[in-house]
Amino acid sequence: VAVGGLVGIFFNAVQGLYNPYSKRWNAEPNIDRYPEYIFDWRHPPFLHSERQHAHRLDAFRAKTLPPFEAAVDIPYDSPAAAFDHFHFAEDGFRWSDGREARLSFVLGRQALAGEARLTAMILDRQRLTLLLNDQPVYAGELPGGEQALAFSVPPGVLHEGLNSLVLRLPDAHAPNSADTRILALALRRFSLR
Repeated sequence: VAVGGLVGIFFNAVQGLYNPYSKRWNAEPNIDRYPEYIFDWRHPPFLHSERQHAHRLDAFRAKTLPPFEAAVDIPYDSPAAAFDHFHFAEDGFRWSDGREARLSFVLGRQALAGEARLTAMILDRQRLTLLLNDQPVYAGELPGGEQALAFSVPPGVLHEGLNSLVLRLPDAHAPNSADTRILALALRRFSLR
């Protein structure tokens, strides 16, 4: 009884109150829309962590996002991509949220290597590092304003299934006192040719 009580206290008090990933387990993916995840014991909610949550979301996205079979063209409001650490889409763009954001998409059987293009509005001057499937593909400093950044994708970086583009933005900041969000880049479009 004592051991069961301690386990119950741990699951409900420690994990339930202080672990934000236990709450995210219900929302990402939403178990009301995808009830099959309620009984998915590969990622139990009472042991959920940041690493397990990322793994669970990646598996969900690999299964549910439609694959790109030819060239990839992802506008800021595309339902064919997942936008992690981005704010909601606004009129023509989507702001990054914080100092790191991630764009995930699924590729079919095509082998892509060549040119990538990121079109965005930059808040003031920003340092930017891009990682495509954990491989660095760009690092530099961009002036504020509209930018169309082109960079090459080496062979073997992209693969069939889920791929992700991580944007590291160490100079993100609040634009003014009225808007306290930590912003850096307003994504307009990402494409691969």
